[in-house]
Amino acid sequence: MDLKFVCSQCGEEIVPEKGAGTGFACDGKDRVVCYKCYAVQDEAFMKKHGRISLYLTTSAGRQEITNWPGSLRIPVRYSKEGGHNIARVRRDVWFNFDGYLWHGIQYGTNSELCYCRRTKQRLTTYATDARGFQMLAM
Repeated sequence: MDLKFVCSQCGEEIVPEKGAGTGFACDGKDRVVCYKCYAVQDEAFMKKHGRISLYLTTSAGRQEITNWPGSLRIPVRYSKEGGHNIARVRRDVWFNFDGYLWHGIQYGTNSELCYCRRTKQRLTTYATDARGFQMLAM
């Protein structure tokens, strides 16, 4: 028996994937949402609230900020690693989103969870890289 779901946002039919992911998530009101719409919801939350918990990952040697299913991917501009009195390691990252510089903090070596906040620094000059991401032109 093939299970199928319909995204409550875009109406796309979702057939659960075999493997680690399902191809959909459930929002706070138990509605089925496809991964693409999940990324749109995360972006809207970031724009409205100026903060979000995401994940700091490394893909092909480059650090990225991603959401849980990986449908939202934002390249990291700059990162630094320092010490922490409890977690031993603290990673600070900076990235561009929606015309602002954002700052993220990850604690420890056993987690990818990254607490992100919008800074007050507004970015004014943009260039688009080969992957289509808007980056601050230097």
